[in-house]
Amino acid sequence: MFGPLSALFSSLALLGIAVTVWFERDVNRRQRDESQRQQGLIQQQAFESTFFNLAAQFRALRPTELVDPQSTIGRRSHFSEAAAELAATFVEGSFCEQPADQRESVIADELFDPFYGANVDTLGPYFRLLEQWLLFIEGSVLTAQAKGAYMDLAKAQLSNSDLIVLAVAAMTPTRSSLKRLIETHALLEHLIDQDPTCEFRLAVQGVLPRSSFSSRTNPKWGSAGFTSTVAPPATP
Repeated sequence: MFGPLSALFSSLALLGIAVTVWFERDVNRRQRDESQRQQGLIQQQAFESTFFNLAAQFRALRPTELVDPQSTIGRRSHFSEAAAELAATFVEGSFCEQPADQRESVIADELFDPFYGANVDTLGPYFRLLEQWLLFIEGSVLTAQAKGAYMDLAKAQLSNSDLIVLAVAAMTPTRSSLKRLIETHALLEHLIDQDPTCEFRLAVQGVLPRSSFSSRTNPKWGSAGFTSTVAPPATP
């Protein structure tokens, strides 16, 4: 008489235990997912705070005036004028026509090193902070898509004068880290020729790889090599 009832109650008890275990696992999974989501939000907020602080510091360190390395009396000119003169000197000097194995050294010795040396106290922190800003984006835990979005924001901060100075620096043998960043992330994408008679971009394209000017030519960007725990950010 009691045999069937006992079996029924035992089955119901086992079913209850199974339901309880499933419910606890579901609750734990939801809690784990929510914890990961909250951690991701915290990481993204921390990243954004640092990113925009570095952007503000970079704008503050951008030179306003630079010393003319050819001047014997320390003549100073506005950053945009100094950059335009640097571009014009590069084109007029026919540096891209130098033998490939000598080109970087000639550009450094005759063009960039005198320009940098006359303004080392200004340009030194400027270059170092820019590299740290870009390396910070690269080394973050954001998705490849999010890194691309923030890299585009950083590139949008660069003026044409910034790009001229960066391009010349990347063509010297001592700026390999900067050159890699330029080639990987197409930092010269927005480089223009403000002076119709100055073919600076065309001249630079004869020296630096195509990937320096367009991310579409670099298949590595936005694909492999990035780990991600954070969802792509909303547009700030």
